[in-house]
Amino acid sequence: MNELYNSSWLTTARETVTSDSWAYDVMEFIPGSGEVYLKTIQTWYEEYPNISEHLKNQLENLDTASHLGGVNELFWWELMKKFGWKAQPIKVGSERRPDFHITGPSEFFCEVTTLNISKSDRTALECENSVELDHEATIYRALRKIAEDKKEQIDYGLKKGGASILVLFDYTTWSGLATNFSQIFQQKLFEADNGFSKLPESLSAIVYIEKKIICARFRVSIERSAVFHNPYAEYPLSETVFFTMFCQHEKGREKVLPSTSIKLWEGWFCL
Repeated sequence: MNELYNSSWLTTARETVTSDSWAYDVMEFIPGSGEVYLKTIQTWYEEYPNISEHLKNQLENLDTASHLGGVNELFWWELMKKFGWKAQPIKVGSERRPDFHITGPSEFFCEVTTLNISKSDRTALECENSVELDHEATIYRALRKIAEDKKEQIDYGLKKGGASILVLFDYTTWSGLATNFSQIFQQKLFEADNGFSKLPESLSAIVYIEKKIICARFRVSIERSAVFHNPYAEYPLSETVFFTMFCQHEKGREKVLPSTSIKLWEGWFCL
């Protein structure tokens, strides 16, 4: 398999990239932070135990949504390693399967997905150069993605007699701007006739992640990322699974704060 981001790819990317692509800013800063960004992903890819042509194509795709799908799969893998989890990627089969099988600190399945900028927000940015803050619309899109787009992957765990989590990377317009979205998301998830009550019982928990890139380093907000436990789950997960990661929320209980020794930078930790 050819090297990721080789000279041929770089030449083609420089000639064809458009301003709405993730690669536009990367190309502008080579040499420099753009090169650091590509080399970080390249290192993760080379160390990943499930290298495939499909993943390589995702990572090299100039379409931002496709690219982020691959990047976030690798990022979550690196994050699991950093927190000492034991996991293996699940190979693609004839049926839709989740991305990972975790065996420690507990056994469960994990699907990773990305919530990208909506079409309406993208149009507003292009036409008006501004976007209204609308948490309700973002929550609706997130719940629909879980209930419809990812249901088969989440149900895989139930078929195997175990728990399933969904890791949701937030790349919407306002992500990373301290709008307290995770708090509002929490309220909606635990409403009596909304949220978790409308989601599959095969879903044990949602891991919401707010991530951004600062100085070519991948950073996650400890304060604004969170784990939400499904009170209706067929297979609940113990809060001890996530003790060292993020804040945890369960219906009718106080928030559980993380216990981590990882060095933070203004509330963010980096890979």
